[in-house]
Amino acid sequence: MEMTNQMKERQLIPPLFQIGCMILTSLLLTGMFGYRFSFFKERDPRVAYNVITPTKFKEFGSFSNEVPVGLYIDDFEQFNIIKNEFVFTGQIWFMLAPGSISLETLEKFSFARGDILQRSYPYLKIVNERLFVQYNIRVKMNSPLNLEDFPLDNHTICIQLDHLYTHPNEILFEPALDNFRIEANLKPFGWVIADKEIKSGYIERRLDSLENGKAQYYPTTLFYFDIIRYGIQHTLTIFLPLILIFFVILFCFSVKESTVSFSLAIGGLTTILAYRFVIVNMSPQVSYAMMTDYIFLFILGSGVCIFLVHVSDMFYNFVLTLWFKKLVLVVMHILINVVSFYLLYC
Repeated sequence: MEMTNQMKERQLIPPLFQIGCMILTSLLLTGMFGYRFSFFKERDPRVAYNVITPTKFKEFGSFSNEVPVGLYIDDFEQFNIIKNEFVFTGQIWFMLAPGSISLETLEKFSFARGDILQRSYPYLKIVNERLFVQYNIRVKMNSPLNLEDFPLDNHTICIQLDHLYTHPNEILFEPALDNFRIEANLKPFGWVIADKEIKSGYIERRLDSLENGKAQYYPTTLFYFDIIRYGIQHTLTIFLPLILIFFVILFCFSVKESTVSFSLAIGGLTTILAYRFVIVNMSPQVSYAMMTDYIFLFILGSGVCIFLVHVSDMFYNFVLTLWFKKLVLVVMHILINVVSFYLLYC
């Protein structure tokens, strides 16, 4: 009889109030995530390189021969952002002025952070009094990536062409955006290629710690292209279950039976912890926190707070007032929107 009286005295948040908060939060989150998909945002670090200046020409002691260079990508055999592994096939070509560099030296070009798996014999012909040299190549490489925004991450992939066996005063690669081509309508494994850029200069590698000590200089060309995810299934797979669990835990404030509401709270916490293993298997293995980690920690922290409020309510015989529970509910909904906005746009 006493237990029955306690149950009658328990203050419950009306289900319609809960549903209204859920609908409003769902609309806000849908709008924020949808708008985030509509523009390009990346955090990838750019490769440091140096531009040839008149001062450097004077320091090097001579003017270099400009060598037009181009890259055509036929296909990506592997395009794995999570593992940062890429394999592409294509053609690399050079336009050599007479006497600028020998073919034996030219073919020693390489790709930073990568290996040339296959390289054909050079195809040669004369074009506008220059020697056109083309190689068919198959390259395995990685790129400097920042995955903090996973799974809403966009990226700028860098293919870095180096020539370690020449000096900038001998040759300098001449960039031209038209010389960087990617097969039309190529969508590598869930990504869309949005834009391209090409940079050229030289790399300075210090060989000792002295300010004017030994250094190595070599020409480099950086082929950049932007990629954007298409499709939302990956994002939904990760975030939608977390949001649903968040709603289920909050609904314990509207369930009349204390045992059932307690089961919702504790069951939601265990589900969040179990779902962490799913997120880990779907996420890149990096040393820093990503968007998925912050969202998970927020949902987990919210679940713990709601569980403690619910336990306190039961421990003190349901003396927590209705306005206090509504305040907790509204604050949780506001926080998930604020946290999501910050992670998506800041």
